[in-house]
Amino acid sequence: MPTIVKQVALVIIAWLCVVTPIMIVVSNYTAHVVMTVEVQYLSSLLGFVFAVVASFSVAMTIVQRRRRAKILSQHQTFDNALQNKKRETLERYMTANFGDVTTRQNVRYYEVAPHQNMTPQTTQDLFKENDCL
Repeated sequence: MPTIVKQVALVIIAWLCVVTPIMIVVSNYTAHVVMTVEVQYLSSLLGFVFAVVASFSVAMTIVQRRRRAKILSQHQTFDNALQNKKRETLERYMTANFGDVTTRQNVRYYEVAPHQNMTPQTTQDLFKENDCL
């Protein structure tokens, strides 16, 4: 099931959860008391506001999805040169600390020495040092 179908189904269920209690209260109220002018005005106002908000939301969703698809198809969303520089920086770091690529890929068991452990900020620090940010 596509994501958009799931999202639409969830939105419909959510709106039903909002509208159903309101309809129950209004129907019980109108069964016992004759609707006054204020209640009629309020219900028509709320109905109109709901219709405007719903149509605006659907229209903006359609516009944003088209715009996003157009931008993603026309432009790269990342800098290739910067990505290559980051990849090379990380490769140099890994080679210096853990050996060359073939050794790292072919070894079955490798025990990391305590001084080789990477901190959470290691990659960010590497990128700052090598001007990759």
